[in-house]
Amino acid sequence: MKKSNNTLGDGQSVEYVESVSDLENRIRAHKLFSRTSLENVLMRCIEQVNENSALLDLGCGAGNFFKLFYSKARTYVGVDISENLLEDFRRQHNETIVLIKSSMDELPIFQNSSFDAIFSIYSIYYSLRPVELVRSLHNLLSDVGHLFVIGPSKIEHAVEITQFCNILSTVGLKTEKNERIENFHDKIIPQITKTFQSVDIEEIDGSLYFPNPQEWARYVVSTPQVKETSSLDSDNLLSLAIDYSVSNNCLSVSKYMTALIAGKQ
Repeated sequence: MKKSNNTLGDGQSVEYVESVSDLENRIRAHKLFSRTSLENVLMRCIEQVNENSALLDLGCGAGNFFKLFYSKARTYVGVDISENLLEDFRRQHNETIVLIKSSMDELPIFQNSSFDAIFSIYSIYYSLRPVELVRSLHNLLSDVGHLFVIGPSKIEHAVEITQFCNILSTVGLKTEKNERIENFHDKIIPQITKTFQSVDIEEIDGSLYFPNPQEWARYVVSTPQVKETSSLDSDNLLSLAIDYSVSNNCLSVSKYMTALIAGKQ
C-alpha cells in the first residue's frame, strides 16, 4: 500500500493506492454487516443499464463487482492506479476484458461516445482535476449513456472511526478523508449537476453493525482513514481496535452513501 504524490492545493494528498487484503476485508464486512449493502445499491443501478453495453469501471480495484457489471457488458474496461489490484483482478477473472493501470486524471485516449455506462464506486473523489474529469466522462458517454457514482455521504460518515483515530494520532488527526469527502461534495457533484442533463441523488443508510469486537476491529483497521493516521503494524492496530471496541462498547460504524445517477440526455 502506498499513497501517490498527487496533492490538492494545500499540499495534502487525496489519492490512495489500496491494498488487496484491506479492500477485501471492507467489501466482506459491507456484504455481511451493512444495513444496506453496496452490492444491493449497485444491483439497482445495473438494472438501468441496457444489455450488451460498453462499460467503463473507473477505479475498478480487484474487480469485486465485475460479475455484476459484466452481466450487462458487451465490452468491459477497468481502470485503476494499483497494479497489485489489477493483477489480482486478472487472476480471478478469465473473461476477455481490458484492464488499464492509470490515474483517473490521466485516462487513456478513448473516442467520444465510447461507453454506454460509466461506474465510479468510491473512487471519483480521488480526482485532482474534477472539472476536467467530469467533462471527459460526459464526452465518453453515448447519447443515451449514464454515469453512476457512489461515494461517502456528508450526512454522517464513520464518526466512530474518527473517534478511534483520535487516540492513535499524537500530532493531530490527519484529514485526508475529509479532503476526499469535500472534494466529492463541493467540487465533483456540483460539476456533474452542471454538466449532465439529468441527475438523481439519493442518500442511503449503509451503517454497519458488527456481532463482536473482533469483527468491528477487523473492518476499522482496514480503512484508509486508520492507515493514514497511524504507522503501527496491522497486528498492533488490530489489538488496539479490539480493546477500544470492548472498552467503549462500540460495535457499529455510522455510514451513509451518496448514490448519483447522471444521464447525458
